[in-house]
Amino acid sequence: MYLGEQLTKIVDAIESGKLTKTRKNDLFDLGVGLLPKFIRDQSDRNRTSPFAFTGNKFEFRALGSSMNISTSIAVVNTIVADAFDSVTTQIKAELKKTSDLKKAVIGVLGKIIKDSRNIIFEGNNYAQEWLDEAKRRGLPNEPSSPEALKAFIKPANIAMFESRACCRR
Repeated sequence: MYLGEQLTKIVDAIESGKLTKTRKNDLFDLGVGLLPKFIRDQSDRNRTSPFAFTGNKFEFRALGSSMNISTSIAVVNTIVADAFDSVTTQIKAELKKTSDLKKAVIGVLGKIIKDSRNIIFEGNNYAQEWLDEAKRRGLPNEPSSPEALKAFIKPANIAMFESRACCRR
């Protein structure tokens, strides 16, 4: 996943537990007095990431424009719902140890970021450099659909889909 400079700084701050104030608007000054200053674009300029942060949203870029995205969106939404459930459960567990909601949330998010740090890559996701790096990090990389679709039948993934109310038999 490519986050871009702004979101990476926020993720790094949460992970370290050292939250710092960020500027609301970074102004870009061309250094020419006659030209106005304008707000620096904070969006993702890396168009190689299949799941990229683009300033105020994530874009899911895995399908061609002529393909139906309903199955992909259902899968992503189910995974997101499962993740929300997991995060909520972890925050509730932390709140049993502390009554400080902010501390509980930051602590849980910091742990999640540390646990998933290896999926963040700020380079070209199509380059050999990423393929080598993903392999070094132990991340799966299935370049063909038939091989990638085997993930659907992994026991942990079946259990996750079955645990969601929308997918129960």
